[in-house]
Amino acid sequence: MELLRNKKGVLLLELLFAFCILAFVVVSSGELLIKAAQMSEDNKGRLLALETAQSVLETIKDTALTEVPNIPTATLIPADLNQGAVTIQINPQNLQNVDFATITVTVSWRGAMNRLQQLQISTIRSRF
Repeated sequence: MELLRNKKGVLLLELLFAFCILAFVVVSSGELLIKAAQMSEDNKGRLLALETAQSVLETIKDTALTEVPNIPTATLIPADLNQGAVTIQINPQNLQNVDFATITVTVSWRGAMNRLQQLQISTIRSRF
């Protein structure tokens, strides 16, 4: 009888140990899935931001250099870009007697876990 009780105790201990291992695997898998979803959301936002920046650069290319500061950027933001914003910075700011200017397009948005994300693209534009 004594030997039988030991086996039942060992069986219960084995089951408890197996359950702990299974719980660890399930929790770890859940964390990996959450991290993968966050990375996917960040990558989707980055791709949308890149497409937006390229669209703004195309608009800048088709606009006279002196009119670049007047480009309305609010209409260029895709609806899928969470709290997206576009800014255009021009250096030098006074474009009256300048042949070339550096233009930087910054797209910002809220990514996974509501973190602020930014993407910047710069180009040199002539007035011709």
